[in-house]
Amino acid sequence: APSPSTSSIPWKTSLVLQCKTQNWPGSPTYFWKKNDNTIYPNSDEKLLFSETKQSLTLSNATKSQSGEYVCIATENDAYLFESSVALTVFVVEPPSIPAAPSASNISLSSLSL
Repeated sequence: APSPSTSSIPWKTSLVLQCKTQNWPGSPTYFWKKNDNTIYPNSDEKLLFSETKQSLTLSNATKSQSGEYVCIATENDAYLFESSVALTVFVVEPPSIPAAPSASNISLSSLSL
């Protein structure tokens, strides 16, 4: 199982995840999983693949992009390697701001001395 690593990013920012292979015998095919589910192109408009799928960009991220990401490389079904690190991403959303009072909630009174 991949060892866990964590990264926190601010809300509505982007993060690029790179899948790096060393000493690979050929040209691998990459795919990604989030929370153990394969990520398919166009399944989430905020998750963008590079042409080779070697990198995955979390674009304009919100809380729904938080999760554990793992990269997998394969070639001709002969090799199948999962990344040694599972990156858990936390998207930190801003605190909610209470609504400002409307004018109807404000009353004026005069005081004579």
